[in-house]
Amino acid sequence: MSKNEQNRNSKYTPESYRDEKPYNDIPCEEGEVLVPIVVMNNDMIKAMGINRSNMKTARMKNGSRVPVAYAPVKLEHFDNALKIYYKDVNIYLNQFKRDSDVLSLEEMMENMNNENKMGYDPTGIPSHEEKLMLIVTLEELIDVVYQRNEKYGKILKLIYQDVTISKQEIIEKLGLKKTQGYDAIKKAHALAKEVYNELNQ
Repeated sequence: MSKNEQNRNSKYTPESYRDEKPYNDIPCEEGEVLVPIVVMNNDMIKAMGINRSNMKTARMKNGSRVPVAYAPVKLEHFDNALKIYYKDVNIYLNQFKRDSDVLSLEEMMENMNNENKMGYDPTGIPSHEEKLMLIVTLEELIDVVYQRNEKYGKILKLIYQDVTISKQEIIEKLGLKKTQGYDAIKKAHALAKEVYNELNQ
């Protein structure tokens, strides 16, 4: 394949991912470059020893999101590894017949800590892959909220760490007064929805 054909087939080159972190924090050896891999499920994370902090969410042209990590390959295998990545992206996305990850996220934002609903029920997500995708999306969302308002970010982190946590427990942990606490939780939910909509425009 000529260089022009390669450029037409992919805008990515062996240099494209040099600023990313390897999935297991072990640097590339001489003659190796990083290539994205689709993180299919939690079993894959455990089996490969993937550092979640090194994962990212790749956004496809159609707006879909795919959890990825970066693995070293020999420079000469880069093009083939990229082809495998795109095939895996298709396999991953074809699992989702409906936009349940988005519905689940919106449902979580609306129902978390509702007195009649004990927070978000992860069993409502049909598969480990969708759960992982939701986790990645939530972590990105919480980080953005935290940067904008530290208190609201802390509230969301507490909920994320324990979806069964009550509003009263959140208020106690953050040392807020009851009325002030309820108001802050409500505003944290509102900001989370606002950020979610921004991330999905």
